[in-house]
Amino acid sequence: MKGPSFSIPHSFAKEALRKTFGAAVRRERTARRISQDELAKRCGLHPRTIAKIEAGELGIRPETLDRIQRGIGCALGNGAIEKPKVKGKEQRL
Repeated sequence: MKGPSFSIPHSFAKEALRKTFGAAVRRERTARRISQDELAKRCGLHPRTIAKIEAGELGIRPETLDRIQRGIGCALGNGAIEKPKVKGKEQRL
C-alpha cells in the first residue's frame, strides 16, 4: 500500500507561478509609475490583458513576456527581476 502523495498538483504550481509573475509585473510597473493603460500601449496589448496578467489569471507566451519586459524596461526571469545589462554593466533606469 502506498502512502499519500505530498507533491503539489501541476495546476496549483502553474497558478502560483502566474500569481508570482503577475505580482512582479505590477511591482515593477508601479515602481516606474507606469499605468496599466500606458504599459498596454507600449506592449501592443489590451489594458484588460495587463490587468489579468497582474492578477495571475492569465498565462503568457514567450513573445508576450518579451513585449512586457521591453514595455517596463526590465527583465523578468525565474521569479527574479533583473535590470537589462549594457556592455557588461547594469543599466540605470
